[in-house]
Amino acid sequence: MYNQHLDTFIVVADTGSFSKAAEQLFISPTAVVKKINSLEQHLGVTLFIRTHQGVILTAAGKDIYKDAKTIINYSNTAVARAKRSERMDSGEIRIGKSLNTPADMLEDIWPKIHQYCPDLALNIIPFENNTEAVDNMFMNLGKDMDAYIGLIDPTMLSYRKCIGLRLRTEPLKVAVTADHPLAGKKHLRIRDFYGQKLMLVQKGRFACYDRLREELTAHHPKIEILDCETIEINAFNACNCNRCGIVIIDPWEKIHPLFHTIPVAWEFTGDWGIVCARNPSPLVQRFLDTAEKVMNLSQEDRFYGKNN
Repeated sequence: MYNQHLDTFIVVADTGSFSKAAEQLFISPTAVVKKINSLEQHLGVTLFIRTHQGVILTAAGKDIYKDAKTIINYSNTAVARAKRSERMDSGEIRIGKSLNTPADMLEDIWPKIHQYCPDLALNIIPFENNTEAVDNMFMNLGKDMDAYIGLIDPTMLSYRKCIGLRLRTEPLKVAVTADHPLAGKKHLRIRDFYGQKLMLVQKGRFACYDRLREELTAHHPKIEILDCETIEINAFNACNCNRCGIVIIDPWEKIHPLFHTIPVAWEFTGDWGIVCARNPSPLVQRFLDTAEKVMNLSQEDRFYGKNN
């Protein structure tokens, strides 16, 4: 693979100074000089002209600089490809897990999957629920992790450029704290929310939430709707402060310990299932095919095609 001192070389060339490069790299200027000297010795050429004002690339240094980033990217790609091949050989499936994407269903289906595919190995990858971490997780789905289990529908999968396999359908319910006016009820009707605040995931993220929003807005204007970006701990905290109910499904009921869920007499549901990259690897595809088989799912459960 490439000489890792090339990374230091690029920073020195870009900054024109050993000391400025040291600041960016969080190492001492002496360490930077040693790395450059070692690289020059390894290559057999002088890369920089040292001056009191800084450093200047030599002709040889300019040639190396032109190709250094390409060399680094090529090497990183080769290493990543090798790691993917190694993981394919090991049969490792990496499932993401966070507070609002619990992997509890794997307790039921993984033993069955393993019976059909004993070579598959399960690796749980934790990730945070903040917006930046979730966005990064989706950008790297198929690279850093293979799949996660969570709420899925066509809107979300199209927006996130993913595919999914529906494992079950969950009724939308409402979670409230013990001091909420509706906390004592075992079952709720939409009219019970008149004069109350109800938090929904903001429009355009999940079709199931959008359908509920349309119904409430059109026919139940006495309900005040509040928005949250996603279902996570801060949304529950906001509801706790505002004495507000929040629409969730059962897998999310443990996100906040002060909330408990109550079923509602409406027909709104959300799909819960496996989400993965739009073009899964053969290993992940085999995992999906096996999950579909052991769960005895119909073809309709894989209604999220690759052309979303």
